[in-house]
Amino acid sequence: MAKKKSAAATSADKSKNPFVLAAVVSDRVQIQDVRVVECRVSQAPPHDGGPRAFKALNKVEVNFSIDADRNLILILPRFSFRERAEADDAELPTLAIDCLFALTYAAPAVADLPKLNVKAFAQTNGIFNAWPYWREFAQNMAARMGLPSLVIPVFRFSDPPSRGRPKTE
Repeated sequence: MAKKKSAAATSADKSKNPFVLAAVVSDRVQIQDVRVVECRVSQAPPHDGGPRAFKALNKVEVNFSIDADRNLILILPRFSFRERAEADDAELPTLAIDCLFALTYAAPAVADLPKLNVKAFAQTNGIFNAWPYWREFAQNMAARMGLPSLVIPVFRFSDPPSRGRPKTE
């Protein structure tokens, strides 16, 4: 027979859920601005000039700051995309695309928001809000580099510590 969780245990479980923590912030803020603040793209010259098949390695890191004087939250997600041609044994990536975005959120008041909640918001909503801009940037850069269509997969929500993403300081 299954045991019922106590109300205290259920409450503790909810307090660790990043989506519950983020909701405290998302209920209060509005996105005000999204901009690219840093980017870098590079590719290795193709050996035979033909189409390339890739294996992707993607990474997301997130930092944030709270400006209580102006009632703003600044979230800085850095997206990195690395690919190596499947037949390429080179140490350097065949394709590298990096982009740092700055997302500014405004609220009536942010001073009373716990950092734990803002961190959860940055790791969930912040990345989710920046993801379409990242996808467009990466696809546009690949096209400008003369590469085949590059499709960045959909953003998958998960418990950040379980997949080692994203880092927040």
